[in-house]
Amino acid sequence: MGKELEVVFVKEEKGRFKLGECKKVAYGFARNYLFPNGFVVENTPENFSKIQAISKKAEKRDLEIQKHAQELHSAINGKSIKFVVNTHDDGKLYGSITVSDIVKTMNIQHETNLDRHDLRSYQPIKSVGVYKVQLTVHPSVETFITVHVEAEEKKEDTGFKARKDKKSDEKKVAELSAEEVDSNDAELSEEAAG
Repeated sequence: MGKELEVVFVKEEKGRFKLGECKKVAYGFARNYLFPNGFVVENTPENFSKIQAISKKAEKRDLEIQKHAQELHSAINGKSIKFVVNTHDDGKLYGSITVSDIVKTMNIQHETNLDRHDLRSYQPIKSVGVYKVQLTVHPSVETFITVHVEAEEKKEDTGFKARKDKKSDEKKVAELSAEEVDSNDAELSEEAAG
C-alpha cells in the first residue's frame, strides 16, 4: 500500500466526509485533491490549535444535525408513501424503486428536504409489497417510513381490440374504395353511351 497521511476535515460533504472527521487517506489523494480544495489540514502537532477549533465547530454542527433529525423524526416517523407500478404477472416490478424515487416522493408528499444520503443501507425494491425503510439523518435518531408498492391495474385485451378495430377500419376503407371505383365505372359507361 502507498504512503498515507492522517488528515482532519475542515469542510463537510454529505455522503463522503464530515466536518472534524480524522481519517487516513492516500498521499496522492490528499496532495492532489483534498489540500488544493481546502477540505483538510494535516493532523500534526503544528496544526493542534486549528484542529481544536475544527473539533468545536464539528460538535456544534453535530448538535444542529441532531436537532434537525429529531424535528424530522417527529414530523414523519411512521408516515407512509405509496407507489403504483407496472408489474409482471408474478408481482415483480419491471424496474425498481430506487433511493431517488423514495426521496423525491417523500420531499413532495411530506414537504421534507431529504437527500439520497439520508437512506443508508437501502436495497432497491423490486416486487409488490409493504416495506419499512429507515432514514438516518443523524446516527442517534432512527426514523422509519412505510413504503407501499402496489401493482397497476391491467386493462383486459386493450391491445387486441385496437388491432381488431384497425383491421375492420381497413376493411371498410377497402369496401368504400371498391364502391367508388364501381360508381366511377358506371358514370364513365353512361357518358360513353350518351
